Amino acid sequence: MNTAPWLELTADPDAAMAWRDRRRISRAEFACSAATVAAGLPDDRFFINRCGSRYNFAVAFAAVALRDATNLLPPAAGNGAIESLRCSYPNAPVLDDALLCKLMRGRARTPARRDLCSASHIVAIAFTSGSSGVPRACPKPWQLLAMSAHYCRRQVGTGSLFNVVATVPSQHMFGLETVVVTAIAAGWAIYDGPSFLPAEIVAALEDLPRPRMLITSPLHLGHILSWQQDMPGIDVVLTATAPLSQEMAREAERRCGGQVQEIYGCSEAGSLATRRTANEIQFSPYPGVTIAMHGELTVVSAEHFPASVQLADQLEFTGDGKFILLGRDADMVKVAGRRGSLTEITSVLKSLPGVDDAVVFMPGENDQERPVALVVAPGRTEMQLRAALAGLIDPIFIPRPLRLVPVLPRNSLGKIAKSDLRALLVATRD
Repeated sequence: MNTAPWLELTADPDAAMAWRDRRRISRAEFACSAATVAAGLPDDRFFINRCGSRYNFAVAFAAVALRDATNLLPPAAGNGAIESLRCSYPNAPVLDDALLCKLMRGRARTPARRDLCSASHIVAIAFTSGSSGVPRACPKPWQLLAMSAHYCRRQVGTGSLFNVVATVPSQHMFGLETVVVTAIAAGWAIYDGPSFLPAEIVAALEDLPRPRMLITSPLHLGHILSWQQDMPGIDVVLTATAPLSQEMAREAERRCGGQVQEIYGCSEAGSLATRRTANEIQFSPYPGVTIAMHGELTVVSAEHFPASVQLADQLEFTGDGKFILLGRDADMVKVAGRRGSLTEITSVLKSLPGVDDAVVFMPGENDQERPVALVVAPGRTEMQLRAALAGLIDPIFIPRPLRLVPVLPRNSLGKIAKSDLRALLVATRD
């Protein structure tokens, strides 16, 4: 069993693990709660961790690991995601907030062991978002998660023990790794309370002592920056799940007073690199992480990985170990023999006056098809938007059709499933 300090459950038991109702919860109390819940769990191999409370999620996550079982992390919050999981794991019990509160009222137990589980144990199975197809299962050994959290703390936080307010769900890889696992294995402390609306986020930050960190997505960060009142001091804003614009990063640093760090990673490998987006376009890989080209494939490897992982992104290496993200392989399309980026077209479209949101995508798998667009732009017409694009991008890539919609079906991370886009395109057909 690996006993490296960042794999231990009860390292520094007096340090803060969470903040709930303005009460500080120590790591020792957390460890006892996890042991108590573990003692009350049935003998099952898999458990669906559906807890909405971040602290309850962490307790359930640790309790399942203490039983040498595996957390199943539904890719969405609705009942449909649970039913989908049950097709593959029909007997897996569901752990929710009500059940966790009941189990934690049991007789408090001192943890029987210092380590959460063995380093190689599959502590969780996460799932890709499904934005580019059917969600894929991603098994996560404890060492992979814990070491990624350890490197994240070193590279993003310069070793500081942050008090964290998060807007991202714990079941998503970004939230799991940077919120939950950094609390368990890297010493950051979780704010356990409402933190979705801008007013809730500001109130949460004001409740916490410094140093403070906000972990969020670019979509949510945009909503937060629309808040017209003064922002409390934030030492680090950590973001991922979609490209962050340099303009938004600079605005966030000006409003919040701290650095904005952007993570590069993927569900299959976790977080891999960071950049301070306001000042640089290059990402710096974590220590011990190697990203290189193998023929036409981009592959990432590290000592804590069970195996190398192929990346679905196009990267440009700068010769100093750093790289520039060009886009996902699926993002690059060819129309009439010309290559273009759906992300770049979307970015240009979203920059037009009056456009609140937009997405450009391919309606099918045919290379000869043109990209289409769904746009939220109150007060603008489709003809006006196409005319504005004509002078900014190659005419062959101007979306046809370009349809106006009242809202895009984004999830809590700002992602949209391809199936939802195609359904909305059909629904808006004249």
